[in-house]
Amino acid sequence: MIKLESLKGFKTFRSKFNPNKLLSNAVVNVSFDYDVDEAETVIERTKSRIEGYKNEIEKLKLEINKENEIKKLNKNIEESNAYLDKIEKAKNNEDWKSVKVEKLRELLYQDGFFIDYKKVDKIERIEYVQFARSSSKSRKGEVLFIDKELHEIMTKWQRMGLKFDEEETVDLVSLRAYESLIGSAIQGLININVDNILLVDDVKSTFKEDVNLVYVEGKGKKKRLTVDEVDDYSITNDIFDGESLLDVSIIEASGYADKSFILLRNHFFKSATFKTDIQLFLKDNCPYGVKYDEWVLRDMFGNPILAENVKMIVTPNSMKMFRMAYKMGLDSANENKNAMYKYWKDLVRDEGEMFGVCKYDKPSQAPKLEDGTVTQQMSYQMINALLASQDDMNELLAIEMEYMDNLKNNSATLIEHLKDTSNDNNLNDFYVNLFEINPEIIYTKMFKDYRSQVVNRYKKRIAKGKVRVQGDNLTMLSNPIELLQQAIDKLDLNNLVLNGNQVYTTQFDFGEEIALHRNPHTNMSNILAVHNTYNSKIKKYIKVSKEIIVVNSVNHSIMSRLSGADFDSDFVHATTNSTVVRLAKKANEDYLVCETSVRESEDEAIVYKLTDIDMAKADNKIAESKTVIGECVNSGQLAMSLFHHLQSIGENEKAEQVLQLTNLVAALSTLAIDVAKKTFEIDVKKAVRSVVLAVNKYINKDADILKFEEVPKEKKKFKPSFFENIDRKKRKEVMYVQFKTPMDMLQDILDEDENAKPTKTNELIDLLNHSLDKDKANRNQKRKLIEIGEELEDAIAKIYVDVKDKEKQFTLIDDVARKFETRIGKLKIKPETIYSFISDIHDPNAKVKIDKKYNRLLKIIIKSHKEVFVNIFSKNFNGTKNEISKKAS
Repeated sequence: MIKLESLKGFKTFRSKFNPNKLLSNAVVNVSFDYDVDEAETVIERTKSRIEGYKNEIEKLKLEINKENEIKKLNKNIEESNAYLDKIEKAKNNEDWKSVKVEKLRELLYQDGFFIDYKKVDKIERIEYVQFARSSSKSRKGEVLFIDKELHEIMTKWQRMGLKFDEEETVDLVSLRAYESLIGSAIQGLININVDNILLVDDVKSTFKEDVNLVYVEGKGKKKRLTVDEVDDYSITNDIFDGESLLDVSIIEASGYADKSFILLRNHFFKSATFKTDIQLFLKDNCPYGVKYDEWVLRDMFGNPILAENVKMIVTPNSMKMFRMAYKMGLDSANENKNAMYKYWKDLVRDEGEMFGVCKYDKPSQAPKLEDGTVTQQMSYQMINALLASQDDMNELLAIEMEYMDNLKNNSATLIEHLKDTSNDNNLNDFYVNLFEINPEIIYTKMFKDYRSQVVNRYKKRIAKGKVRVQGDNLTMLSNPIELLQQAIDKLDLNNLVLNGNQVYTTQFDFGEEIALHRNPHTNMSNILAVHNTYNSKIKKYIKVSKEIIVVNSVNHSIMSRLSGADFDSDFVHATTNSTVVRLAKKANEDYLVCETSVRESEDEAIVYKLTDIDMAKADNKIAESKTVIGECVNSGQLAMSLFHHLQSIGENEKAEQVLQLTNLVAALSTLAIDVAKKTFEIDVKKAVRSVVLAVNKYINKDADILKFEEVPKEKKKFKPSFFENIDRKKRKEVMYVQFKTPMDMLQDILDEDENAKPTKTNELIDLLNHSLDKDKANRNQKRKLIEIGEELEDAIAKIYVDVKDKEKQFTLIDDVARKFETRIGKLKIKPETIYSFISDIHDPNAKVKIDKKYNRLLKIIIKSHKEVFVNIFSKNFNGTKNEISKKAS
């Protein structure tokens, strides 16, 4: 946006409903989620929609005062019939044939599209062409399109002015990912003088360890993945992969003085940088007899830099421009890299040396325990890979069961929860505001019903494996003291400050044992037990917050255990929960880490050119990898559930066979990430399908061995019960069966949860200020509010129908809420009108009833007319209408 704003012809405008939101029509985000349906499909769907409208009208005819809703539905029918006639006439045209999403991407990448924007006195047409994507957008299958007039200059800027020929063979996937780093969404900016950067070599640690090795067996069509235990297998860790160190003086001079970690981006640059007293370390280690202000260090190319000028230490892993160093056209790879480094520094210097801050450390937002202990949620993959008994699961859920009990029976806990989880998608603010006006509201049936909804939503959250335990998500920093030593050429990997599974974090007491998890999480080999160890050098030089964990990756398989982790802002779920730690230690003792020796195919390498069609093909491959990764996760959890179940019924031999399938999944999930830019010696997609088939064979064909209870014959597939909570699509042929697996044990515990304790019940109508005269309500205004309420509900319902992505739903509903808040804020509403409106919703004896769905509208009215709303409720009243009458007489 910063670059775009500097361009002539680039226009922005403020959102009408959110003045803090700057918008532009110059760039649009396009999602490739669905195929284009053929005419017949659209016709059938439209007919079905019309029938739905007609059925709804028949129901409304049985109710009173539904004329407006019936009128709106009849209008929908009229518009749908007109649309139906239009399609019927054109259904044989070429334009109404089905187009698969992959083909649609190819068409739009090559041809672009245009959008007509209605202005006051004209139509403005903008032609859009395919522009860029970020790695996160590509995984969602999304891409940015830009105004054609801005495309050339913005593409040149993103590529640092480097010249590429359309027909030249390039590492397209990497180029597209790295060129878009400069276009990342940022929280802010930080100034770093590029002449204060010391670039040092990356360091690799190679060591031997017993592993479960996944490899390719056989030749040709008989190739298949298999897994065996291998002794003394060589593992190599890139110990500073993606991280860097930034001097305290730079961070404290910025707006991030209270942060220990910031994720930085710039042209072809991405690095997780950590707050470090670099200058103190260098002064403490200045060679004897050398004046500090004269001490010269050398970067990886031999370029000199005074020690007193070093404010950042970074390695080539953060410098993505080196992938394009060949563009310098010099004789050797090293010369090209040195020239590219100077080219990059000149470019960044010319643009003001401002680096984008994309992310930084912040504490958990989850509720704390009574003693102030931080909590963080686990995932179903983490829980289901634990070697947990029923007693273990009871211990694991202790925090959540107590919290749910307090949600049901403790008003303070409930109100705090409503505040913490409030957004425009729910009515939390509405109920909190009512409670603050009069706490007796909590005893009304309306509030009790909402409380039940809140508790049930929370219970469903737990049922999906989102179980809180003591701990937090901590960003990893690997061997920072060793990185400082590397900067002064004093690195000795035989003399480390942390060894083996030692870590350093102030989140927990030193001496404590901690369990670490990271998604994707496949089986027991992905959990790691570590020991929190104090170190004076880390304390002195590395200024870490509680949200950082310093780890050792030298001679330690931490990167493999934590699902292929690196240190470019990867975080781990860290907990001191005694049950999880005990099970983590057992897993580390009994289960080997999983490694893969699957190689890239030398015969079938993927070759891309810098053309629109190749970009489309590459992005289709990346989008496909998302599906493959999803299948890996699901098949892995099916296999883990089956493993636990087989072990529990004494089928240990079969359990071991199934465990090997989880090792295959662990390897395949890492390979699937790279399928867009690499061809492997085995077809990853087919290999995943074969694992899925193998798992389903065990579950469905050998169901008698699993000793399930009798099930209906029409049910052809079995899944563990907890899958009913995580499956996006429920299939008729699937029956969810109780497995003896941790996640199904969790469901058993939730099923035994007790109801809330009984309390008195007030009617909401009893809590109103009855000195207001309902007959003085402005009827036109009341009618207007009902119309606005219908529009609001329709707009939100449409979002839920049209948009499946939860994040997009939240954004759109937020915009809708602000829009209606603006409209209602302009109205001068009499207290009597709101009083009458609420009475007609909640008074059981009201002559005219208004649907309770209008509570969402009341939430907006509270926000925009709070002072009026407060007067409608009697703050200290806790009796009934009859009592008021008696007092009055």
